[in-house]
Amino acid sequence: MSFVTTLSTRLSKGHDAELERALALAWSELSARHPGIAEHGGAFADHVAARWPLDVEPLTHVRGLAWPDLALAFLALRGDTSALTELSERLRPIVARVVARGDGPDADELSFALEGKLFDPQDSKLAGYVGGGELEGWLSVMATRTWLNLKRARGREQLTADVEPAAPLQDRVDSPELAYLKELYREQFRAAFERAATSLSPEERNVLSAYYSKRANIDAIAASRGIHRATAARRVSRAREQLLSETRRLLLAELQLPRSDLESVMRLIQSQLHVTLSRLFRED
Repeated sequence: MSFVTTLSTRLSKGHDAELERALALAWSELSARHPGIAEHGGAFADHVAARWPLDVEPLTHVRGLAWPDLALAFLALRGDTSALTELSERLRPIVARVVARGDGPDADELSFALEGKLFDPQDSKLAGYVGGGELEGWLSVMATRTWLNLKRARGREQLTADVEPAAPLQDRVDSPELAYLKELYREQFRAAFERAATSLSPEERNVLSAYYSKRANIDAIAASRGIHRATAARRVSRAREQLLSETRRLLLAELQLPRSDLESVMRLIQSQLHVTLSRLFRED
């Protein structure tokens, strides 16, 4: 079924000629901007319907949606190369404005964090964009929040920047309980992290080493492998998540901690990830 027919049927109990005309106009507009959408009419209609707010008048909402931006997000979620490229380009000025706020993460660090959130096909935040406002505004909010989170995390990492490499998981004491766990199991934490790192594939270790130890940005990693920067961002993000997941599995199996304690430990590890990985791969 076509986009117009599919969505009109989902939104209206009966035939609504005015709604169909509005949908046809929207389809014409977004198809002109994103020709790749043409073969996904039915799927795009389902995508829009799944994000449709309750208790709104369909015609009014159709006329207020940012259709080209909604189509761009949909195509990017499906891995369309042109859409991913456009999204990356639209992120650049947003990132530049956010990092100009002052001392904090630079453009490369913020871009990587954002691309990890936006370009991960398993859990892309783009799925949350509903088209109620322009995509730039939505991305700006995400970029600002991400920048602030990175800045806070960097502040925590700075507290342990001069700790000897043998104790990469040294952290501020959040509570007496966490301090106790940290001291009691320090060697197990370190060993689990290092074992998890050895379980990574050569490519996973290489991209993490490039990003964290050699300080290569996503563009450089992409260029060295002849891949799209979104693909490079996904590879770094997946390798990092695999490392954390395996560390968690090893700790769970070895220490048999209560789940609440294990989650506290994992938050400690994750808060120090940049420092820890920089040291780990520098020692390779």
